[in-house]
Amino acid sequence: MNPVESASAPLRYDPLTADADPYPIFARLRTEDPVHYIPERELWVLSRFADVQAASRDPQLFSSADGVDLDENTELYAPGAVVDHDPPSHKRLRAVLREDFTPRKVKTREAATNERVGGLIDRFLESGGGNFVEFVARPLPVWLLCDLLGFPIEDHPELDRLYEGLQARTPGELELPQEAWDARAAMAVYVEDAVRERQAKPQDDLLTSLVRGEQSGELSREELVSLCLFMFFAGINTTIGLLSYGAYWLTEFPEQRALLAREPERIPAGVEEMLRFDAPVQWTKRTTTSQVELHGVTIPAGGAVLLAWGAAGRDEARWDRPEELDVDREPKRHLAFGEGIHHCIGAPYARLEAKLVFEHLLKRAPEYEVAGEVERLLTPGERILSSLPLAV
Repeated sequence: MNPVESASAPLRYDPLTADADPYPIFARLRTEDPVHYIPERELWVLSRFADVQAASRDPQLFSSADGVDLDENTELYAPGAVVDHDPPSHKRLRAVLREDFTPRKVKTREAATNERVGGLIDRFLESGGGNFVEFVARPLPVWLLCDLLGFPIEDHPELDRLYEGLQARTPGELELPQEAWDARAAMAVYVEDAVRERQAKPQDDLLTSLVRGEQSGELSREELVSLCLFMFFAGINTTIGLLSYGAYWLTEFPEQRALLAREPERIPAGVEEMLRFDAPVQWTKRTTTSQVELHGVTIPAGGAVLLAWGAAGRDEARWDRPEELDVDREPKRHLAFGEGIHHCIGAPYARLEAKLVFEHLLKRAPEYEVAGEVERLLTPGERILSSLPLAV
C-alpha cells in the first residue's frame, strides 16, 4: 500500500466529497501543507496529530458553537446536539446524559448485548454468510440505541427506516436532501409521543433521564427532542463504521485476524487499532475565536477549521508504520472518538459492541473472506460500509 499520491499532482482536498480512500491525500496534507486552505470552502484543514489534538483540547480558541459540520447537519440536530455547544451550555447538556453512560451502566447492559450479538452472528452463520452490515453491523447498534432510549422492540424496524432517512446526503452539497428533513420530522413526532409516555410513567432509560432534565429546567423541550435524535443517529452511525470497516480490514491484514482469533484477549487492543487506522468519523469543524498562527499560516478570527481525525490517526510522527493495521503495536491515544470536552460520551458502548462482535465472529468464523463488491455509504464525513458481503 502506497499512502502518498504523486507529488506532481495538484494538492486538492474537499471534505464534502465521499472519497473511497482519503488516506493518500491525508498523507500529502500532513507532509506538504499541514494547514491547508480550501478557498472555495473558506476552510483551513489541520491534519497532523499534534495540531488536531491541541485544537480539540482548546474550546476557547477553537469553538464548536457555530456547529461542527460543514453542511446542514448542524441545523438537522439543533439546538440539542451537545457537540455543537461550548461551555457552559455544553456542560449543562452533557450533565443530563452522564448517569446513563457511566462504567456501571455500561456493565449492566453487557450480558444482554452479548446475547444479542450471539443471536445476530448465529443468523449470519446459519445463512452461510452474506452482507455483514445487514446481518450484524447495523442491527446491533440500532437495537442498542433503541434499548438505551427505551423504544419498544416492535418499533425498531420503523426507527431503523428513519435512521436511514436521517443519513441521506448528496456528496459535495451543503444542503441536505428532503429525505433527511422528512425523517427528522417523523422522528421528532415519535420522540414527542414517547416523552408524554415517560411523563406519565417514568422508566429506567435514557429518555426518562432527558425528561427529568426538562422537568428540572436543565433542558428545553426542543433541546430534549433534538438531543435524543442526535444520540440515536450518532450512536448508530459511528458503530456501524467501526464494525463494518473493522471486519473488512481484518481480511486485508489476515495475519492480524489470525492473531486475534488465536488470542482473543487481544481484541480490545485490536478494536483501538481499528479505530486509529480508519476513524469512523473522519473530521469535525471548529471556528476560531481569535487569530491563530500555525506552521507559518495565519488563520483569522472567525475562520472555519477542519480537524481531520482520520488524517491524525495515520500521522507518521506519532506511529511507526501507520499505514499498517497492527494490533500488537504500542498503545497510544488516538482521536477517533474525539478529544477534550467533546470526547464521545457513548464510546464505551461502541467499544463493548465491537469487542463482543469480534469475539463471536473470530471464534466461530475466523477465516471469513470478502465475497463480492464492497460498497461505501456516500456520506462525506464518516467511514461507513453499506455492503460487506462475507463468505464463512
